[in-house]
This record gives sequence, C-alpha cells and structure tokens, in this order.
Amino acid sequence: MSSKQFFLIPLLALTAQADVTLPAIIDSKMVVQSGTHAPIWGWADAGEAVTVSFAGQTQKTTATANGKWMIKLDPLVVSAKPQVMTIKGKNEIKLDDVLVGQVWLASGQSNMEFSLGAIPAEEKKIAAKQKRNKLLRMFCAGPKVSSALPLSDVAGYWSDCSYFIEQMTDGKIQTYDSHSAVAFFFGLKLQQELKVPIAVIDSSWGGTKIESWIADEGYEAEGLALRKLSAKDEATAVTERDALEKSIREWRAEAAKSLKKGDFVSPNLKTPRARGANAIYNGMIAPIVPFSIKGVVWYQGESNNQSKDYFPKLKALTRGWSQVFGISDMPFYLVQVAPYNYAHSKTEGISPQSIYDSVVSAQYQAAREIEGCDVINISDTVFGDVKNVHPPHKKTVGDRLAALALNHDYDKSVISSGPRFVAAKAKGSTVTVTFDRIDKGLETADRKTPNWFEVAGADKVFVKSSAKIKGDTVIVSNTEVAAPKFIRMGWNNIAEQNLRDKNGWPVFSFNAEITP
Repeated sequence: MSSKQFFLIPLLALTAQADVTLPAIIDSKMVVQSGTHAPIWGWADAGEAVTVSFAGQTQKTTATANGKWMIKLDPLVVSAKPQVMTIKGKNEIKLDDVLVGQVWLASGQSNMEFSLGAIPAEEKKIAAKQKRNKLLRMFCAGPKVSSALPLSDVAGYWSDCSYFIEQMTDGKIQTYDSHSAVAFFFGLKLQQELKVPIAVIDSSWGGTKIESWIADEGYEAEGLALRKLSAKDEATAVTERDALEKSIREWRAEAAKSLKKGDFVSPNLKTPRARGANAIYNGMIAPIVPFSIKGVVWYQGESNNQSKDYFPKLKALTRGWSQVFGISDMPFYLVQVAPYNYAHSKTEGISPQSIYDSVVSAQYQAAREIEGCDVINISDTVFGDVKNVHPPHKKTVGDRLAALALNHDYDKSVISSGPRFVAAKAKGSTVTVTFDRIDKGLETADRKTPNWFEVAGADKVFVKSSAKIKGDTVIVSNTEVAAPKFIRMGWNNIAEQNLRDKNGWPVFSFNAEITP
C-alpha cells in the first residue's frame, strides 16, 4: 500500500484520541509471523510516545501528526508458549496468549467463505477432534465491508479452536459465517506437519470478482485501468469511510463482549455496498496491511466465468498484494475451480468450456509464469454433483493447498501436484500423451478407461475419443479423425476426469496442439 493510503485515518478516530488504540488484527490470541520484522501499529495522540514490549524486546516510537504509529519487531523465533505483548502510551494495553509461528491469508469468493458449519458430518468429526488444539488460530473478518477508500480497520477477531470448534458443534456457524473450512483444513495440515503455531486470516466474500480484490498498486504495476473517484465522489467517500469506521468500532466492542462470554459473534453489520472498482480490497484487505504473513491461498474464479482477461488480473492481484505486504514473489496458491454446470443457471450463451477457456487456463498460466504461484486440481471432490457450485467436501482442498506450502515454502518432501501434461505426439490417427510429475504411476479412479479425452483435426471440431493407459503414457485414438491436430482432456465445465496418479492426485486438465 502506498504511504498515502496507509496513513488515511478517519477523522472520528483523531478526535480526542487520548488512549493508544489498536486495529482488530493486533489483539490477544494472535500469532506473530516468525523470522520477519513484524509490524505492530495503532493510533494515539500526535507526538505521543509509544512503547511495545514482547518476547524480551522493547521497541519505541512516536505517533505522527495524524495520530499513526508503528514499530517493527526484531525477527522472532517460533514459540508455542503464550506470551503477553504490552503496548504503552498514556494508557497501557496487554495482549494475552500471543504466539509466534506461521501466518497465512485465505481469501476469495464463496467456496473459500464456505464455513465449518456446512461441511459433511465426516469432516466435522475430524475438525471436532481439534477442540483443544491451542496452536491453530484464525482471524475471521466476518462482516462483509466494502469502501471506495481504504479503511484503517476491519470488523474481525482472533480465536482458537476451543472457541470456533465449539461454535461449529453447537450449530452456531452457518454456511457463510466466516470460519472458512478450506482455511481451517489448510492451517490444520500445516500445524500437524510443522508442529508450530499456525494462524490463518480468513477474509473472503461470496459472489465477488477478482477485480474488486486488487490493490491500487496491482492495477498500477500491470498498467490496468482503475476508475478514479471524482472530487465530488471522493468527498462523499470520505464521509462514508468515516461512518464505516465508526460502525466497525461499535461492532468490535460488541464482538469483544460476545467472545468474553464464549458466545457466537454475529457476522452481521449493515453497511452500504460501496462504489469503486476495488472496494472489497479497500474494506477487507487494506485494513490488515501490513500485518506480517507468509503467503496467500486463493479460491476464486466462478464469478469471472467467461472473463477474457483473468490472467492479467491474477498478475495484478499477486503483484499488488506482494507489494503491500512487503513480500517479494509472495507464495500465492490457487484452487482450480471445481466442476460445475454453469448452463444449469439462467445465464445464456455459456459454452461447455467457458470456465476453462477463461479462468482455469489463466490459473495454469499463472502457475507457470508468476513467481511464487502454483495451483491445485480438485476435480475429484464434487462426487457427481455438478449442479452445486459449492461442493461441501473441503478437507481435500485444504490438504492439497497445504501440500504446496509444505513443499515450496517449508522444504518438506511431500507430493504437491498431480501429473501434468508434457506433450502429445501423433502417429497416424493414434496419439500418445506424456506427463511429468508422475509419482506412483497412472490409473483411473473408477478402474474404467480414461474419460474426457477428445481429439480434433485441423477444423478444431473435437470428438470424444477412446483412451488407454500404457505405462506412464495414455494412448488416444478415434477413427473419425484420421489426422489429429489437437487434443484435450477434462476441458469441460463439468469434467470429473478419472485419470490420476496412484497416490490419488488427479491429472491436470489440458488443451494442446499435437506434435506430428
């Protein structure tokens, strides 16, 4: 975030500030990222001296003329011991039960937002066993807030498993009440494998497009147009921002009371939907910047079905977030959109390949070309229900995302990819397809012949084709296409391809030209 944005402070917050105050992201039960100069910030009177003491170190600073202050901690070693962080100005704040470990941000639309309260019974049973796990934490940005200008705080709170697992088992968490199931299972797998404190920041919003999540810096880095506010609209936006900040402070006060009593925190906060191309970034991500994180897991794309520019938008998203969080080539792991029959809705003119030609192809390109980026395939998690855009089984999704992080960021020798297409070579009407990243060998999940293979001639009219596994290759043929020029597998909105590695990871879809 630019310095201009970072120091936008609501006027209400500057009035008779007196006491040192903190944003929601800095609170008791938080996890501080180890090994980095983690920022701690807040507000106070202009010129007020502020001291932050934690884990044997003390950092001092002075609030600037607009009331903002920030210190950066010296890099910390991992610690599962609950510690107290003390922030002192004219008043003193003590944050209890603070750990040091690994922090990740989970974001996207409804499949990331999909909560622990809506997963199948067998997955709830797995989650319920973690009720006493004190080393897995979540920060949940529950209420959905958008703003034409960046906000300085978010309506959210920290909690550990003892709180949110109880809310799940009591049936308090509804389908979209934050507490992302994907984020939970991702964090749980990391915590179990690394044996360190793990926190996942859950900030997601169903039905949103990628454009609304991109930081100004991302738009600028990729040279993408971002509609600026007129002077009149900006004056209105300032008033609306101040009102939003006031509503968020009131919500946080009520949430604190609920948490103290062990009650469920209501995600309800009535706010207007703001104008602005990236209003959701301003309301849901900007307020937690520059909290120190390790990386991002991202599950979004359904709302960008048919987008022609999803890849440049992904580049803008990743570059912008890398810049505002201060992480070069930030780990950014994508979930390939699950099979869904988009034509099942009332939308007209959706082709059977629409999500692949737009979002999935861009996700694959991002995995190849954007440093720090990779993607997982979850085509085997819908179990035939392609009319449900929200497949409820989320554990596999979280586990596979965690495998990417374990492999790429923590040097763990774990499988983190299914087989990926390398080449297709034709001899007459027969095509041999080769793959890399094969672990234990190819098989089909249902013990039948490989499905969803299609070939086409120069006319690019694809026809269903027979396929068989031969060692680490697949042999594809169709007598209707004497001279095949193109081949694809699983390149369909509803494709649940059965080809996989014997370790259970599905083969990635592909759409390619055939080498003679």
